[in-house]
Amino acid sequence: MPLVGVRYPFEATRATGVVDEDMAFWNSLGKLGNRCGVRDVQEVCDTGQIGGQLFQPVEAPGAEHHVEPGCGQRASGGLADSRARPGDHCGSVGHAHMVAVEGDSPGRRYVVIDRRMVFKAALASGAVMLAAACTSGKGGPAVPELQAQPVAKITAEPAANAQNVPVRQPVTIKVTAGALTDVKLTNADGKAVEGEFNADRTVWTSSEVLGYDRTYTFTAAATGSDRKNVQLTGTFATLKPAQEVRVTLNPVDNAKVGVAMPVSVKFTAAVTNRAEVEKALKINTSTNVEGSWGWLSGQQVDFRPKDYWPAGTEVSVEANLYGIDLGGGAYPKADVTTKFTIGRNQVVKIHTPDHVMNVYRNGAKYKSYPCSNGLDSDVDRNTPNGTYIIMTREPHAIFDNARYGYTNVNKKWACRFSNHGEFIHENQDNAAAIGRVNNSHGCVNLLEADAKDYFDSALIGDPVEVSGSRLGPVTTSDVMDWLVDWPAWKAKSAIKQ
Repeated sequence: MPLVGVRYPFEATRATGVVDEDMAFWNSLGKLGNRCGVRDVQEVCDTGQIGGQLFQPVEAPGAEHHVEPGCGQRASGGLADSRARPGDHCGSVGHAHMVAVEGDSPGRRYVVIDRRMVFKAALASGAVMLAAACTSGKGGPAVPELQAQPVAKITAEPAANAQNVPVRQPVTIKVTAGALTDVKLTNADGKAVEGEFNADRTVWTSSEVLGYDRTYTFTAAATGSDRKNVQLTGTFATLKPAQEVRVTLNPVDNAKVGVAMPVSVKFTAAVTNRAEVEKALKINTSTNVEGSWGWLSGQQVDFRPKDYWPAGTEVSVEANLYGIDLGGGAYPKADVTTKFTIGRNQVVKIHTPDHVMNVYRNGAKYKSYPCSNGLDSDVDRNTPNGTYIIMTREPHAIFDNARYGYTNVNKKWACRFSNHGEFIHENQDNAAAIGRVNNSHGCVNLLEADAKDYFDSALIGDPVEVSGSRLGPVTTSDVMDWLVDWPAWKAKSAIKQ
């Protein structure tokens, strides 16, 4: 709105033809003449309102019509200020307008308007309007503030200077507000560790396990959403085992085994962290099989199915043990794996009082061989009851038993089925008793031809079921998986089922 009857500093009263510049009037409408260096005059109505028409400059007697280059502010005598600075922008120093206030007579008053003040006022007014526009409500929609672009930041896990880093822990390099352009992870020898980026290249993850007691260096580069490049580098060290333990798996790779064959994992040091070890053991089968792990000692854990393996089943085993604390700071030297196939279903059944060894294929009787088992009258020489497995096949075997007075006895076609000392083997020297009397020291004696025939048909892992003896199962063997029932076997697992 126009300002009415308001006096401000520099309001001028024209009396004797001389402009008095002690006072002036601020025109908030901003209709202020044409160009810098010219004193523009606006008519003010008798009511004191500023008129909208522009007038030509009106100068007091003796005053200069133009402001000199440099736009210097006029002194009170009406002359250009001698302090005007050449090269200053016009209007930056003492630029004024005279506006008629009262009548057309020589006593008419004029208002001298300083354009510099008007410019400052306009800026102030604009700032107020902008502030009002940024508020909510009836003042109008909010004007969004300019936001600074976020700066890309790279982080690493493990972080720089980390110690005792687990070797199975993946190394991850991440960036926020940007994308990774390059990542390298190398060991002390400069060998690169493999890894891969995610789809938007905000994360790089290593895909190889690390080495024990090694130092690794990572370097990463990224470009931020602000198009600025950032980098990160650092080193870390992996854990050092108190002891490195060798782990073995049985059956061996590509073996064909019998339907009672257990999977056996053995360690060269005692394992106390058994549950964690079991979690790292994986069994994959081509046929669904129910089974369980069971600890036979502190250094051996076996897997057996609830019932005999289905014939033809393909089995693979992964012992992902590298990097797992076995207990006391002992760590496996490496992961181990194996794969094998279950052969035909063949089961040996011996009822000792019958003096016959029967062989079954797929549930049907396949072969029968006369035999002599352990001496009935001496329980220590009995062939023990229980379900065993064929452990070894030896064309020639040497037998020694000082307690019973024989050493260095060589027999053919020997198949061990217990670490207690029992074999199925040829004993042609005992032919008179075979099929008639049990008089051995615990082994199953066969005639030579029968022993060879059976030997050729046998597989490691074939079950041997013995019954009718006075001696119960011998559970001190490291292969006694089938000598306990299923609930007792599951109880040997370190993971509650």
